[in-house]
Amino acid sequence: MNFEQRLTKLRTEKKLTIEEVAEILKVKKETIEKWESGEKKPDFDKILPLCELFDISADELLTGKKEVKKVEKKKNNSTYKQIDEIISTIVLILYLFLSFTTMAWHITWILWIIYVLIMQIIKLIFSLRGKEYE
Repeated sequence: MNFEQRLTKLRTEKKLTIEEVAEILKVKKETIEKWESGEKKPDFDKILPLCELFDISADELLTGKKEVKKVEKKKNNSTYKQIDEIISTIVLILYLFLSFTTMAWHITWILWIIYVLIMQIIKLIFSLRGKEYE
């Protein structure tokens, strides 16, 4: 799909008329018609407003290549953080409970080593499944 087709498709998907796009971008209706017919290309200073109007990147507007959204990474990162919070809370409760009941402070710190090992295993599982974490 070339630029003209992409621009027309984006405009129709947003259910905008040529006049509405022209008004938003502060250009003449004929200018938008020329862009969509391939007679002219938009000036550089109109690329960003077009991207904002259609909620896409400049790369996607000009080449049609969609950017991989970083939302997936944030979602996976959030999952990892939730798992980390749950496990660390459980380990902290166990540590305090065992330390106070047995008074074996010198031994119960091993729980934190176990916690680190568990988190490393979870990171390995995430990386094997192709998910990113921080």
